[in-house]
Amino acid sequence: MSGVFDLSSLKKDPQPSQGGGAHEVLVTAANVQQVLVSSQEKPVILQVGSSRSPESDEMRKNFNELHNDGFTYAYVDADATPEVAGALGVQAIPTVVAFIGGRPAGSFQGGQPRQVLEQLVSQVAPGEDKPTDPRIENANSLLHSGDLNEAEAAFQKILKEEPGNKEAKSGLARTHLLLRVAEAHAAAATGLDAELIQADAEAAGGDLSAAFSRLLGQLMTNFGDDKETVKKRLIELFSAFEGSPEVDDARRKMASALF
Repeated sequence: MSGVFDLSSLKKDPQPSQGGGAHEVLVTAANVQQVLVSSQEKPVILQVGSSRSPESDEMRKNFNELHNDGFTYAYVDADATPEVAGALGVQAIPTVVAFIGGRPAGSFQGGQPRQVLEQLVSQVAPGEDKPTDPRIENANSLLHSGDLNEAEAAFQKILKEEPGNKEAKSGLARTHLLLRVAEAHAAAATGLDAELIQADAEAAGGDLSAAFSRLLGQLMTNFGDDKETVKKRLIELFSAFEGSPEVDDARRKMASALF
């Protein structure tokens, strides 16, 4: 989609009209270029959607909930403004494109789980650090001391009270990784199961590059339910090791493999 818009001559201070969501900008033919050029100052996540698509409505709801001051969430109604969707070269609904510095920085088509949207937002506009949560400290202490079942219960309790807590999600993912490693029977496993067990062992041992390389290889050679299993395992490990440079690299490679 690169090159669709020439942003070089446009001003950088858009005043787009507000859309239906609390944190979204509704994009029209009148303001589309202003919205996109504003990404030179602040990243823009643009969704092209339709009320006829349940996946699109769910994604729109999630992006509004995930919004922070670090990015602009822009929504194009493909039914009301088909000319804008056409100018963007959209071929499927929903389509999401991230714009940074006035240029497309990545895109995907079709419905995606909330975790994928969270990852996109965290890459485009990381939030500010929050004060230490004593609940997280306690759960991490249980994890580090090897009390995996108690750590799992502690992280789950936090997520029951606060489903969007990223630290608890990451801690629970690390706990599940260690539980899988402790329960694995590598000698009896074959095929994809053996690869998943080995990737878990590599990740738990600190060799994230090897683990992600193994799983990305499986992602490109498997199909259907097996491919989805590998994708979910990658997403869980991304959550477990959020902030590691290996995660950022593997995310980019996963996006290339999928989209």
